[in-house]
Amino acid sequence: MDVTVLYRYYELLVNFEISKEMYMENNNITIDLVTLDVKSMDGWEEFQGGKDFTDYCNRGDYVSEDIYDYFLNILPPVTVSSGYLQAGGEIMIAFNEKKNRYEGVYLTFVSTNMKGIYSFCGCCFKGQIDDVRVYRGYNSINDFLCSTYRNKFGFSDIRPVVKCKDGFEFSVQVGANYYSNPRLDGDSICYTSCEVGYPTKKEDLLIPYIEEEDADPTKTIYPYTPVEVIDKVIKKHGGFYIAVCK
Repeated sequence: MDVTVLYRYYELLVNFEISKEMYMENNNITIDLVTLDVKSMDGWEEFQGGKDFTDYCNRGDYVSEDIYDYFLNILPPVTVSSGYLQAGGEIMIAFNEKKNRYEGVYLTFVSTNMKGIYSFCGCCFKGQIDDVRVYRGYNSINDFLCSTYRNKFGFSDIRPVVKCKDGFEFSVQVGANYYSNPRLDGDSICYTSCEVGYPTKKEDLLIPYIEEEDADPTKTIYPYTPVEVIDKVIKKHGGFYIAVCK
């Protein structure tokens, strides 16, 4: 199966809860575990030297079962269910704009379809999978794209949803498998256009770039949207949402 298809599914993640691993499994896509960079307790101990886990492990990294078990057992979990763990003990507190109050933030892990391998979501509010550290002030959409770049299987991993201060959200993706210019992956590329998708409501500034004119504007993509337009959209909605942490 063409690897492009694997990354096209990412467009759906903004509004639909689709597991990457489930998608891979259903489409008979397999990844040789030898090629995965899986973080382990041994690796953390070698790295440590007084360093916190968040210095060793980044959002989106794969971790081994011994790390998962360590955080499962070191303190009573805040949240634990099938394939989902939030370790006990606040990492920090941050302002949750949806609840209009400060709340605790916790190390969060989800299972994959690979036995003994978990994915580290980052530092998230209770019951969530969005790393609050992502949501800070950025100078532009290109600044956001460079700051949130992660490499997965040789391609850009999905960027987090762009959140604006007034609650408006949308997807902005770039790279070899997206409708962006250039169609390259990296953490220092200056893009001139991006693939926008799945805004939480119709946005008139995006409509000229909609893929199909008769499509629901909240359930489609907007190929090759100029970065200047994206920056205008973000400014129109109050700028980048900032999760004030302390």
